[in-house]
Amino acid sequence: MNEDRLIKWLLSGDVSIQYQVHRDLMNSDKAQLRDRIAKEGWGARFLEKRNKEGYWGRGFYQPKWTSTHYTLLDLKNLGITPNNKAIKQSVTSIINSERGQDGGIYPFGPAKISDVCINGMFLNYACYFQTDEGALKSIIDFLIDERMSDGGFNCYSNRSVGATHSSVHSTISVLEGIHEYCSGIVNLAT
Repeated sequence: MNEDRLIKWLLSGDVSIQYQVHRDLMNSDKAQLRDRIAKEGWGARFLEKRNKEGYWGRGFYQPKWTSTHYTLLDLKNLGITPNNKAIKQSVTSIINSERGQDGGIYPFGPAKISDVCINGMFLNYACYFQTDEGALKSIIDFLIDERMSDGGFNCYSNRSVGATHSSVHSTISVLEGIHEYCSGIVNLAT
């Protein structure tokens, strides 16, 4: 398939794909496409599933793949506008109700220990959706405290089973969150 046919095929897809093709492959500003993500296609379908309490599924992390956590990550990855009021309310609700004693977002388990991977992903979409920096400080502190001696991260580092080295998945999740945090601070400062 040649490049022109591939672009044409991608542009026939969901509005979120059209937006990302223009943004990432064609280097053209199509803000009107981005605005449509919340109103049609996959983005709209995700938003329709948000319940009146402000979450998806049965809460922050249940059931796992259709939970609020992964839905917010999906909405961020679709390219929905970061100033979506409903999404911002959901992120604020998570910060207010799911913060653990260790400063991270505590999703599950009897040990009441925050998960490194989940906090990296949470930081990623919370920063994208322009969450107040002060509300994220304890999450950043939690993640920094969990950095392993080899420089990376592992979601088992603070659990009873422990970890002896970092994992690629955990490290990427945290680095993506830190990247979004740094990008947001630069964007908000300018």
